[in-house]
Amino acid sequence: MTDAATSRARLRRRLPTVLEIALAIALAFVLGRLTVGSSSSSPRPGAVDVGFSQDMAVHHEQAVLMAGLAQTRGGSAVAALADAILTTQSQEIGLTRGWLKVWGKAATNAHPMAWMPAAANSMPGMTMAPAELPAGSTAMPGMASPAQLGRLAHLTGRRFDVLFLQLMIRHHQGGLQMCRFTETHATLALVRDAARSMAFEQVQDLAQLRALLAADGAAPLPAP
Repeated sequence: MTDAATSRARLRRRLPTVLEIALAIALAFVLGRLTVGSSSSSPRPGAVDVGFSQDMAVHHEQAVLMAGLAQTRGGSAVAALADAILTTQSQEIGLTRGWLKVWGKAATNAHPMAWMPAAANSMPGMTMAPAELPAGSTAMPGMASPAQLGRLAHLTGRRFDVLFLQLMIRHHQGGLQMCRFTETHATLALVRDAARSMAFEQVQDLAQLRALLAADGAAPLPAP
């Protein structure tokens, strides 16, 4: 089978996943609305609840974008892990957007990361990468730059795998930082619980990402 035929066959095998992801987002969105709707006696969301929900959805969208590239460009092990990331983080996007809809809040944050003290960005092991954000806003931790995403989109094979793993490790580290802060500072228990669950998932993913990167004989990206 030629390389082109192999690529088409892989894409055909993954088409059902695209439909499953769309359904997962829709179902999670409804679940998010129902969960908040059933808690009418609960306190109103605070700045951390709203900011985390807005920014984590955007943060997850970049991970979903990278994982989508891995569907056809990565090796089998990387593509399998990317599938899991794509499914989980798409569901969480739907969940947080469902909360925001019930709260009457915008889906995106006009001032990204304003809910999280700037001092948190200097936590050991966490990185800040430039991103296309409104003037005066704070970059979300771990986000890949437009240039890095552009480079990733033009790679295939092992070169793709290595950069994908490096960027996703940094991305998960940043997301974990956001989750850890929210676990402690969110007003609503449902948001604290969700952040704790996301943190657990990202810790598990990080172990697999690092193992695959080591198997490729490569190292994580240095701190910027």
